[in-house]
Amino acid sequence: FTVLPSIRKNPNPSVPLAFIVDFATTRPVRVQMYLDDGRATRLVAETGFDSSQFSLPVLGVRPDTTYKLRFDIRDALSIPVPFPNELEFRTDPLPAGFPSIAATVSEPTLMEPGVTLFNLTQLSTSLMVAVNERGEVIWFYRHSVSGLTDIKRISNGHLVFTDSQGAAEIDILGNLQRRWNSANIDRNASAFATPLFIDNLHHEIFETTRGTFLTLATEVRQFPDYPTSETNPDAPMAPANVVGDTIIDFDRDGR
Repeated sequence: FTVLPSIRKNPNPSVPLAFIVDFATTRPVRVQMYLDDGRATRLVAETGFDSSQFSLPVLGVRPDTTYKLRFDIRDALSIPVPFPNELEFRTDPLPAGFPSIAATVSEPTLMEPGVTLFNLTQLSTSLMVAVNERGEVIWFYRHSVSGLTDIKRISNGHLVFTDSQGAAEIDILGNLQRRWNSANIDRNASAFATPLFIDNLHHEIFETTRGTFLTLATEVRQFPDYPTSETNPDAPMAPANVVGDTIIDFDRDGR
């Protein structure tokens, strides 16, 4: 080693249940990193032989729990790079006021492998939460914008979602990669945002095979003669502005 393995908390406070392991070796190596939570040991990271400097994320950890990391590090000739020490760390408890989640039914043998990802939107907080097969929180993201709704994992491993300002893309450590704002109404978006000249986005967002994004927007349609009552068939007609949906397909540059 030129730099021994060490572990640090994710520097982005929006995803506190994540850690990063850093180290460097004298030659390119393959790394297998195993996580022991006292219940089981699982492989959490594996690399190729193309690097000698590493910053590996540690994900899928429960709050208020002690973990141990073990390593199998080998060069291209399968010669091990000895590192006899374990890295031990402990996660923080969930923050005060975090919504209580309880799994009332759990049948892991009947479940697809992986985690369940969903949103929790409260008056003052927008959360993206991942739970394991027992319903235990193993990752969450605190969003600074209200109205977080649909979430998708896209082909590059990042997460894309919609909110009250438009849509955004983050990596798994919570770092903002791209933001698109609904420029027709939201004129106070950050300089980082790419404008979409629509009124707003809503419901699902879907990555196409072309790498663009398919979603729903709204537009105002003007009608010269529109019913003035939803219940009275004899009510007079009058001009009206009616909000309707449109389907849009946009690329990363907002086109």
